[in-house]
Amino acid sequence: MYICPFMGAVSGTLTVTDFKMYFKNVERDPHFILDVPLGVISRVEKIGAQSHGDNSCGIEIVCKDMRNLRLAYKQEEQSKLGIFENLSKHAFPLSNGQTLFAFNYKEKFPINGWKVYDPVAEYKRQGLPNESWKISKVNSNYELCDTYPAIIVVPTSVKDDDLSKVAAFRAKGRVPVLSWIHPETQATITRCSQPLVGPNDKHCKEDEKYLQTIMDANAQSHKLTVFDARQNSVADTNKAKGGGYESESAYPNAELVFLEIHNIHVMRESLRKLKEIVYPSIDEARWLSNVDATHWLEYIRMLLAGAVRIADKIESGKTSVVVHCSDGWDRTAQLTSLAMLMLDSYYRTIKGFEALIEKEWISFGHRFALTLGLLAIVTNTAMNIAVQCCHTKYHRLGGLTTNLSHSSGGRKSKMKIVAVLPYKVPQTGGLNNKFVSQFWRPKVQDEDCRRRDSTNSHGTHEHSSWLPSDHPGAFSKDVYRPHPRKPVKYQSHFPHCQPVLPMGVCVEKKKAENHHAACVSSPSQLKLLLEGHWRTSSHSSLPGMHTVSTWKLKSSHAWACFWGPFFLQAWFPSAFEFNELFLITILDHLYSCLFGTFLCNCEQQRFKEDIYTKTISLWSYINSQLDEFSNPFFVNYENHVLYPVASLSHLELWVNYYVRWNPRMRPQMPIHQNLKELLAVRAELQKRVEDLQREVATRASSPTERGASPSHSVTPVHTSV
Repeated sequence: MYICPFMGAVSGTLTVTDFKMYFKNVERDPHFILDVPLGVISRVEKIGAQSHGDNSCGIEIVCKDMRNLRLAYKQEEQSKLGIFENLSKHAFPLSNGQTLFAFNYKEKFPINGWKVYDPVAEYKRQGLPNESWKISKVNSNYELCDTYPAIIVVPTSVKDDDLSKVAAFRAKGRVPVLSWIHPETQATITRCSQPLVGPNDKHCKEDEKYLQTIMDANAQSHKLTVFDARQNSVADTNKAKGGGYESESAYPNAELVFLEIHNIHVMRESLRKLKEIVYPSIDEARWLSNVDATHWLEYIRMLLAGAVRIADKIESGKTSVVVHCSDGWDRTAQLTSLAMLMLDSYYRTIKGFEALIEKEWISFGHRFALTLGLLAIVTNTAMNIAVQCCHTKYHRLGGLTTNLSHSSGGRKSKMKIVAVLPYKVPQTGGLNNKFVSQFWRPKVQDEDCRRRDSTNSHGTHEHSSWLPSDHPGAFSKDVYRPHPRKPVKYQSHFPHCQPVLPMGVCVEKKKAENHHAACVSSPSQLKLLLEGHWRTSSHSSLPGMHTVSTWKLKSSHAWACFWGPFFLQAWFPSAFEFNELFLITILDHLYSCLFGTFLCNCEQQRFKEDIYTKTISLWSYINSQLDEFSNPFFVNYENHVLYPVASLSHLELWVNYYVRWNPRMRPQMPIHQNLKELLAVRAELQKRVEDLQREVATRASSPTERGASPSHSVTPVHTSV
């Protein structure tokens, strides 16, 4: 039984395959169908009978596409069918020693989508190489930068040894490389990561000379503008931790501009608030104020405004720009791709936009697998995790006196407690119950959920400074005392966020050695996921605890990259070859695990896991039915730059995507359906015009017609529909 938030309880048949969950009711007219790809599922939680006070069981399914689904069934059905276990097994295949469905999907398409993007061909389209820039294979073995593609474009005069020194001075080795060059002015967009200046203001003469070379390659300007996507205050904080930015003293010909765009944690929190107001209920009276309170549109405006500044600096200012954030794979990709979309009409075509995604997002190392939660710790055999948890204490929320660790196959990972999960607490004594009942207040719960979302694999997280000094959580507490000499062992495939402590402690991996994120189950190696999503065990939880299969973080940066094209398409309806359905289809397949396009985190991993030979490209599917995704009003404005108005007064929520699951907000007919009908009408009218032209021509050429009206002439009818 599906508990629909709009229609109530709906009885039907539930089918779970290795690709999707399918629920169907044939008694209603029209038939009720719920079709959910398993990759969309973020979390599965079992709701026990005690929660309802009857003999029913339930499953709550949290999805990444804004939906929360609930299923109910009898306890005897659960015992007989193992509904929860089967759903968890197939929804999180890597956690259960299986491969993603993309490796089993063997549909044949007439077009090979993996050939959409050829880096050499794309750079040649831009007029490269030239006297100032060369197409280099210095990273062919991914030794210069393991998250960059094998083929990059760098200044011609720069030697490989100097490039290596620049890489050592840039975070993650992500050196400035060319993304786009203006066909006339030779002004360029180059992307990179932050320089490792540090608190002592370190210098790298090779890096300084490198940026000077980029500036000199453009004879139209004697300045280089560095667009730092971060907030100025955040950049200063990063500098204190070893990062930094380009100071005018070290780079005298560079103008530094901070775009003040918030990081992924703020964006994710905004997205969480957005989900709360769009599903399942919508407050009509406070709709606009609720949307405003999420700040989502404000963040989209900041991205658009930053991209407009970059495009204007290139087009009007004829000045080359360098774009970076911290690591150069999130906000940097957003800004460069949006700016290139405004500057280059090729990227506004279907295949051009596909090439843009492949180039700026996929090949340059946006961590899709991590941020989309498509990877997990993988092993074909269960892994023993021994955790010494004697005398575990809290010094404020997140503080820990006992070090946690696990090892397997010679690989070690350090963990730390970052939060107490708000699920069911085992009976371990009055102190435990009293502590939790006092500690777990609504404010603490909200803060914990927010902070668990924003914690990263390096162990950085905010301390709960908002706790009052007299709050129980602000003091050291002995919350549990198991046997002091006996470690607590659990079997699991994924200790990344394992409830190994009886208090339901959220454990975070701090550091892993000999790791690599991968997409394929391997019999010999343990694949460690460093950050991006939390996982708790579905088969080794402590007695009395709710079992939660997984918690995956949403990729708010990946979502935001399609908001820009959506608004540009709305403002310039004839400038794009693709329609809205095209963008929504790409977004849906970010999570579906049907195609290999968004698997893994970088090009090196994709080659290592044979993604290009073992999976199908999303572009194969799309390009085999272009009529579905084409804009009938498209006009190819070559060399025409788009300048959108980046103002909140011009922005509105993308209802057709974010609110599409709410039938009360759903439009009467999807826009792409209207376009398809217009295309059909146009084709019919065009056929009638052609028939009339043939009829007129036939009459004009017949002897009877010529004899009756010797002076009659026919002017053919031309159409431009």
